[in-house]
Amino acid sequence: YGYIKSGKQTQTEDEAAVVSMYMVDIQTYVDEMAVAFVTGTTPLSEYDAYVDALNKMNLQDLLKVKQAQWDRYAKAMN
Repeated sequence: YGYIKSGKQTQTEDEAAVVSMYMVDIQTYVDEMAVAFVTGTTPLSEYDAYVDALNKMNLQDLLKVKQAQWDRYAKAMN
C-alpha cells in the first residue's frame, strides 16, 4: 500500500483519510473546551460529557491511526 509523507512520519492513504476526516473538528473542539475549562465558562464537572463528545467525534479511530504511525516511526528509528 502507498504511503504519503507527513513531516517525519508516513501515513497510508487510509490513515490520511481518517486524519483529514476527524482531526480538524476534534482539534477545534479540544482547543475551545480547554479555554472554556480554564476560564470557568464550562465547569470541570462537565469533563465526562467532554470526553463523551470526543468519543462521539471518533477520537478512538483517530488515536488508532496516530498510534500506528508512531509505532512505525519508532520501529524505523531502532
